[in-house]
Amino acid sequence: MRRGGWSGKLAAVLKSLFSVAQIVNLLYRRLPIGRTLAELTGSGQGGILQDGILRLQQTGRLRYKPCRGAKQTRREAGTTMLDSILEQFPKEISLKDGFKAALRPLEPSDEKAFHDFFLAVPEQERMFIKHRVTEPETIRDWCQNIDLGRNLPLLAVVGDQIAGDATLHQQLGGWKRHIGRVSVLVHPQFRGRGLAKALVVEIIELARNIGLEKLEAEFIGEQETAITMFGLLGFGPLARLPAYVRDMKAVSHDYVLLGLGLETDEEYAGME
Repeated sequence: MRRGGWSGKLAAVLKSLFSVAQIVNLLYRRLPIGRTLAELTGSGQGGILQDGILRLQQTGRLRYKPCRGAKQTRREAGTTMLDSILEQFPKEISLKDGFKAALRPLEPSDEKAFHDFFLAVPEQERMFIKHRVTEPETIRDWCQNIDLGRNLPLLAVVGDQIAGDATLHQQLGGWKRHIGRVSVLVHPQFRGRGLAKALVVEIIELARNIGLEKLEAEFIGEQETAITMFGLLGFGPLARLPAYVRDMKAVSHDYVLLGLGLETDEEYAGME
């Protein structure tokens, strides 16, 4: 009985020294900062451990509340990086036959010129575009709700006319948050000068600089010229699915997916 009494007293002392809250806090301090802890249930003892880290509710339920949140911090860092990168625009490029164009992101004032750009694309090619780009409402929505962190249309402008567009599409969360997607289209009047290639090269560099690890490009099987051009830029085949997608006229086509790894120069440092 006496031994049992001492055991009970020892347990009480340990319980007072290391409450549930204190033990969890010690464990948390040994975990990498920013790791999300699942909800833990406690005995109802303790209070606020640290503001913005772990809180023990009056109900005895312990919840993790991130310090400003890793997700929020990552988004802010990405936005700051993108803003810094976009400071290089507008910039001029020179291509074949002395052709010059100014590169810059889409702006709200581009609404009419952007719509005219898509109207100039042959109808047969527009069938392969996912959106109804001939409808003014579609273009208006794109131009008046610009979110360059999700969709970054990089325009090639000649005078007041849009000669080409390459867009970097991103997902800010989920399984593919480290993967971007690129699409490109050139006005028929300005083809044959290497503009599509120049625009894709710019998008590749943008994607690499903002921290993306991979790029994808989607095609239908008949877009052989575009597939070849992307292949010359390092994109390799990821998938080809027969009769998998349908155009705006409900005609089936093969779906082709190409991919590119965005290894940085630092990853190859010392390998030469």
